[in-house]
Amino acid sequence: MAEPFLELAIGPINGINTVYETSRPYLPGTTAVWVNGDLHVQANEDGWIETSPQDGVFSMKEAPEVDDVIQIFFLDDTPSATPGIVMLLEGSIRKSIALKGKVSGVGIAPCSDPTEEYWNMPIGILTPTRAIAMIRGTSLVIELTVTSDDDCTPVDLTGATLIFTVKKCEGDIFPVIQKKSSDPLEIEVVDAPAGKALIIINPIDTAHLDIQPYVFDIWVILADGRRCVVIPSSPFSLRHAVTMLTVP
Repeated sequence: MAEPFLELAIGPINGINTVYETSRPYLPGTTAVWVNGDLHVQANEDGWIETSPQDGVFSMKEAPEVDDVIQIFFLDDTPSATPGIVMLLEGSIRKSIALKGKVSGVGIAPCSDPTEEYWNMPIGILTPTRAIAMIRGTSLVIELTVTSDDDCTPVDLTGATLIFTVKKCEGDIFPVIQKKSSDPLEIEVVDAPAGKALIIINPIDTAHLDIQPYVFDIWVILADGRRCVVIPSSPFSLRHAVTMLTVP
């Protein structure tokens, strides 16, 4: 299964250059580009062209300005032997209620794994370890673990409400997918004292969605009423399936 990547574009940002590279080849039709944290639309005048996916090259239609931050999300074109039916997420909560979270397609990243380079970027810049990619119309189980960012101890989810939301963009009013722990068929808290929950995406949730970039986040409302964004706004991407099954 192709792996999702979110990274800084490679190339000079000088107000003139428009050609940039990724660290590896990407699958055509899977890219999404953010400039200074704003998701651009590929077809627009300020969008981008997938110039050479096999070489990891793409071109901006307008030259980015000096000091702009260009980020690109894509699916790796290199085959992976790791089956991807379960995705593990780890979110952490500071005692001051400042929050951060990580995503890994093959396992939970260590709590001590540094991400300060990205957290010090302007608001809206996305970290490269928080991205979900899946085949449209398939099942996905997301394992969420919530820990304290101060000492990596689990956050007790007893009496808490978890909310998983997917939208076309951050400013949209209506979500395309939303799951809440009030329905255990959507989000099941499997071990509250250990901060563990399962977010269940069913085939019908994505079967009728367009193939385009989306964003998601995860909130936890603790029993004492505190509202915590455990996984901030991050890329959510769908791919076409080869096998086409009817979904009711």
